[in-house]
Amino acid sequence: MLTVWSYGKFVKCIKKYKITNNLKDTIMTKRKNPLRKSKKLSGYLFIPLLMILMLGLFTTQCKEDDYDGEIIGICPLVIETDPADEAVKVPLNKMITATFNEKMNPATINTSSYILMEGTNSISGTVTQSSDKDATFNFTPKSPLKPSTLYTATMKSGVRDPMGNALQKDHVWSFTTIGRYTVALSSSPEEGGTTTGEGTYDADAAVTIKAVAADGYNFANWTEGTDIVSTDAEYKFTITKNRTLVANFTTIKYTVALSSNPKEGGTTTGEGTYDSGDEVTVEAVPTTGYTFTNWTEGTDIVSTDAEYKFTITKNRTLVANFTTIKYTVALSSNPKEGGTTTGEGTYNSGDEVTVKAVAKAGYTFKNWTEGTNIVSTNAAYKFTITKNRTLVANFEADIVQFNVALSSNPLNGGTTSGQGMYDSGAEVTVKAVAKTEHW
Repeated sequence: MLTVWSYGKFVKCIKKYKITNNLKDTIMTKRKNPLRKSKKLSGYLFIPLLMILMLGLFTTQCKEDDYDGEIIGICPLVIETDPADEAVKVPLNKMITATFNEKMNPATINTSSYILMEGTNSISGTVTQSSDKDATFNFTPKSPLKPSTLYTATMKSGVRDPMGNALQKDHVWSFTTIGRYTVALSSSPEEGGTTTGEGTYDADAAVTIKAVAADGYNFANWTEGTDIVSTDAEYKFTITKNRTLVANFTTIKYTVALSSNPKEGGTTTGEGTYDSGDEVTVEAVPTTGYTFTNWTEGTDIVSTDAEYKFTITKNRTLVANFTTIKYTVALSSNPKEGGTTTGEGTYNSGDEVTVKAVAKAGYTFKNWTEGTNIVSTNAAYKFTITKNRTLVANFEADIVQFNVALSSNPLNGGTTSGQGMYDSGAEVTVKAVAKTEHW
């Protein structure tokens, strides 16, 4: 606001919208002259004074005043910043803006007058005007800002509006960037499963991490150091610090149950509890008189090998099946006509077997033989069968003796020899010897 004398009149000049060097843009309003006592002075003396004052208006800097309605013709001021002074948790990719109370000369606002500092380090960036008619200027850092770091922005004094009016003093504001925290994940054991959610997050961000168990494993819990922080495979939390989390997995345990059919048919080994994925060997050993047939699970035959190997992925209930060994008993008579035999046939190993020999008339049972060995002298031979048997029932013909009686006729005519008992069919020789004196 300017007060001047013109033609002896007291005049108040109010700049309207813009200042130019053309006096026609100046509105002159009359006011009472407080110096009416000097009215004798000629108005012409003040014309040079008016010109000097008007020149000063255009050549001197602006001065701050309290006239709220003024836009042009007052000092430039930064009226808003983004981030605001002392703002916290500012994003790392934030573009810094400063808004003036009027349109500014963009040529005066650059990286030398609009600066961003981290401590004593200057931050590289570019300065742009939001639009040609905008009073907002942007500072865009070349690289993302550092987390949890205090930055100071400065709009330097000397930046000017289109009329050359300058910012009277540096406008300085500070802000702190948001914290960034890392989430590091691992699996124990490593082959137990996989994890997702590892990475870097803004402070107070909602984080979800997941653990997926591999085949043969169950998820147990999440631990941080020695502390169990969650038993949920999907763990959610708000991040306020760096986190190092371990997804713990346990192997699934499976059982192998074994039995024998029939129970006395044999024994089994390999029953027990195993970790999922273990190589398991079960074995069936038949007892005497039995042979191994197969392994079954339910109604399914799973192996015909007495030693059965498999990778366990579930509980198993296995049955070792055994069958009794079959043995034959072959019988014959010697001599054939000497008698008959009974008990020939096929038997289960371990069976009690009785074979019998019955002599025919004229024969008597002698013994049972197997090969060259006499195995029994009893016509009814009992034994437990553990192998094939070939048995011979031996018979002897009954012995019939005849008496050979001799005599001499006349009694004193001679002697005889050969008299006696002889087996039937035996060769007999008898002799007669005459007395010589008789003849």
